[in-house]
Amino acid sequence: MGVLMFATPIDAFGRVPSQVKLYLVLALAFLLVYAIQIPLVEAPASAFGVGLMFVKEVTLGLVMAFGMYTAFAAFMVAGRLLDFQSGFGAANLFNPTTNDQNPLLGTLLSLFATLIFFLSDFHHLLVKGIVYSISMSPLGEGLSTLSVSEIVSQFGVTFTNGVILVAPVVGLMLFVDAGIAVMSRTMPQMNVYFLFLPLKVGLGLVLLAVTLPYMFPLIERTIDTSFRFWQQALT
Repeated sequence: MGVLMFATPIDAFGRVPSQVKLYLVLALAFLLVYAIQIPLVEAPASAFGVGLMFVKEVTLGLVMAFGMYTAFAAFMVAGRLLDFQSGFGAANLFNPTTNDQNPLLGTLLSLFATLIFFLSDFHHLLVKGIVYSISMSPLGEGLSTLSVSEIVSQFGVTFTNGVILVAPVVGLMLFVDAGIAVMSRTMPQMNVYFLFLPLKVGLGLVLLAVTLPYMFPLIERTIDTSFRFWQQALT
């Protein structure tokens, strides 16, 4: 749970202090020990056995965190496509907490998805998923129950969900690009790129605002893929 909580993408881009995450992990561990019947295992007789169990549990936490990241990475993919089509591709948003550059609209969609995550009670599913992982993968058995094929196929889910989220906006912007391309061929003396860049930016934002209410079920389904991945990977 420590690896999952510290590597989660739903902490508002690293702004949650580490102390809060640590206390949350300890509180959840304490509650789960007394709330559910955790299968007991025999303690290893050597330090190597303890270290091996530790590695297995860390690997399990990383796989579960990977499922969360692939779901939220779809919003970054969608934002990158929107930035490229609407003219924001030349600018990125610097995230000082992760020392990384993120797409502008991708950051907006990720924050919006984080809001929906808590409004739609997906944090309850997060706790249920942790309980499910404990029942399906007893302590020290984190590697033997993992499905490698499901982990590999999850990479494709990220790109597919990202394209589906912004397909209407990207499709309409392609028609705009086609019209601009025809105009640039008929009037080569006109600087088409700088002339129509404000139009593309404004049109992209308007189309995104119009289609945003229809993204609610798609965003919820994209977040839900992480929990379905947990179920498939651990089975």
